[in-house]
Amino acid sequence: MSASEIYKFYNDQNVFITGGSGFVGKVLIEKLLRSTNVRTIYVLIRPKKECDAQKRFHNIFDNILFEKLKSEQPEFRNRVVPIHGDCTTTNLGISEKDNERLKSEVNIVFHVAAAIFFNQHISTAYAINCKGTENVLSLCKEMSVLKVFIHVSTAYSNCNRPYVDEIIYDTPSKYTQVENLLNRLTLKEARKLTPKLLESWPNTYTFTKALAENLVRDKSGNFRVGIFRPGGVTSTYKEPLENWSDSNSGPNFVIRCASLGYIQIFSATHSRIELVPADLTIAALIATAWDVYCNQDKDKLPIYNYVTSNDNSLTICELFSVVCLQLRNYPSNKAVWVPNFRTVEGSPMVYFFIFCYHMILGLILDFLRLLCFQKPKIFMVMLKTQLIIKDLYYFSVREWNFSNKNVKDMWGQMNEVDKHLFNFDMGSVQWIYYLRNYFKGLRVYLMKETLEAVPEAKTRMKRLEFLQYVVHFLVIFFGISTILMLLSNLYC
Repeated sequence: MSASEIYKFYNDQNVFITGGSGFVGKVLIEKLLRSTNVRTIYVLIRPKKECDAQKRFHNIFDNILFEKLKSEQPEFRNRVVPIHGDCTTTNLGISEKDNERLKSEVNIVFHVAAAIFFNQHISTAYAINCKGTENVLSLCKEMSVLKVFIHVSTAYSNCNRPYVDEIIYDTPSKYTQVENLLNRLTLKEARKLTPKLLESWPNTYTFTKALAENLVRDKSGNFRVGIFRPGGVTSTYKEPLENWSDSNSGPNFVIRCASLGYIQIFSATHSRIELVPADLTIAALIATAWDVYCNQDKDKLPIYNYVTSNDNSLTICELFSVVCLQLRNYPSNKAVWVPNFRTVEGSPMVYFFIFCYHMILGLILDFLRLLCFQKPKIFMVMLKTQLIIKDLYYFSVREWNFSNKNVKDMWGQMNEVDKHLFNFDMGSVQWIYYLRNYFKGLRVYLMKETLEAVPEAKTRMKRLEFLQYVVHFLVIFFGISTILMLLSNLYC
């Protein structure tokens, strides 16, 4: 490790991470512990209704993602400290003791926490993505030995622009104006006014992330700051496990629902999609802190667009066509219908297909459940699924051009040891290999279905396929009968 400049940068450093219990946060913690010699990682953990902060902290390390680390470094837990708090509250809601500890010890901060649901209430999205960022920055200003602060944004923060450079774009509404307005409005009034607030942004997530970038630019203190903008972060490519993910958002949501039979038709084009595997993304994020501190001017605020289209492009149709070939090879025991997933070009006919292949199919399947004395539920699940899918259509029928000069320059600054240890070269990803195993990873790690259950699932799928033929026959039979009846009424 002596030849690794990034390893040297992190050696004996204290790191503070927000959003550590999330998908990206867990991969970041694991990689820092396994590939660097950080002294301590402080993880901000907030309690939830069903789980207190301490339990949520321990749940992080119960994940199979940490199995390799456990075998290599059994004592790694000694280097991780939970900080009970919430980034949306003043002083992050942490105790005075933890506050003083962070102020005196932290060298590097990764602000990963975010509200990631596309159409979360504007007040909630603002509180987490903007106010949370402001609160973290306020604490950072009091950290006496802080070297660098990295804000994790998204490549889609400026998705209302066809070309996205590695700069911060001003928003028509300033974050202060938005905050003042939200403070005066009730939740109902804020929801009603949301479309006007968003202007050209498609959802509250991308809008508030754009506001947060402006906030970072305006309110960062006398320390080095960088903004990291990844594309859609998907399952790991190689390490520490192939195709690991526990995220049920973006493409994962579509593919999981397709495997269960809840999605049959998806509107998409042959546009490029910005998918970035989690392990490469985290390697780039870790390298970003090093690059901001060691290679960038102190007065600059560098932006890093971490995308794939410039180096190893992949289209939406390629993604789904390859992945969905595997739905029959690793069928789910929870499927309610045969996974006949297909993508279609966006047109008015799409809505007709969606209606036929989802709403009508859902009603038929619920009718069959009633005949079997089971509670009907498929139609409502399909309806709710389509409402969520609707939010994804904006991204499935568009593509963007990104500049990623800072990412390329960072890669050029790294020596061969670092390029091996922290590989984030998207050109090295073999998409066919990755996508052929993509659903297998979702099935095992996200859907919690073992590979040993595949034979049983295949047997069950054969029964569903037989039922599919029966349903098709009934639809055709009753369709022809209806037409003949109408014709007989016309001519009699």
